[in-house]
Amino acid sequence: MGKRFGVNIILATITTLVAFLASMQNNTVGTSLIRGLLTFLVIFIILIPIRRVLAKLLQIEPAETHPPEALEDDETKGQSIDLTTPDEEVTHPFQPLDLTGISHITPSEIPMDEQTNATVEAVRQFMN
Repeated sequence: MGKRFGVNIILATITTLVAFLASMQNNTVGTSLIRGLLTFLVIFIILIPIRRVLAKLLQIEPAETHPPEALEDDETKGQSIDLTTPDEEVTHPFQPLDLTGISHITPSEIPMDEQTNATVEAVRQFMN
């Protein structure tokens, strides 16, 4: 019992001390002691299922490695998680762009109509 409930007893004792000291500010020693003991019982009882659930969740079994074609007809498909890390030597699907054929455009080469010219002039006036 010592090792199984040791963590529960330690955490419940800590919360009991906190509840007792917080209750001492406004209550008598007897009331504070009762509230501390009730806090101990509640925390101790609540921690039992929480620790069991966490223990179940943290017991992850390694996933079995199956070839992709074996997973299609397998009855256990979707029941395990593949936790293996991919190799570092995987090539990336994105290739760098080849910018050798692109030339810069100067503003004088951009075709503008009268409305665009009027808009450009209005912006220039507001900027000054």
